[in-house]
Amino acid sequence: MIIYNELVERCFFQPQHAGILDCNEAYTVHARAGYPGRQGYFDVYLQCDNAGLVKKARFRAFGNPYLIAGLELLCGQLENSYLNEHPCFNHRELADRLELPKKQQQLVFLIETGYLNVIVQMKEKLGVEK
Repeated sequence: MIIYNELVERCFFQPQHAGILDCNEAYTVHARAGYPGRQGYFDVYLQCDNAGLVKKARFRAFGNPYLIAGLELLCGQLENSYLNEHPCFNHRELADRLELPKKQQQLVFLIETGYLNVIVQMKEKLGVEK
């Protein structure tokens, strides 16, 4: 039986950022990372205002509690930040906060892939330099 730390349990059982956003709305983008049947996959959504402030960040994930908790932390970090502050991703910090076992370490790179994709898409939509 796997025992998760308190942060993983809280993020998994009480996520604040689970859900989807309507990509037909202005300044809203979506990215997918991962593949069904592997370590999991997810969709991540961002909605900004015209100044590049991230108003909403949401995710929909199919995977283990570590993946869901990592995405919850990512979305919480993204909201109320400015697009020009990104990309800013710390692999070690996320792995340490989640207390990822060695077999789950690759989830950090999967999360980073989705994060980078959605940031690039939003910057393109807003016409911001990468």
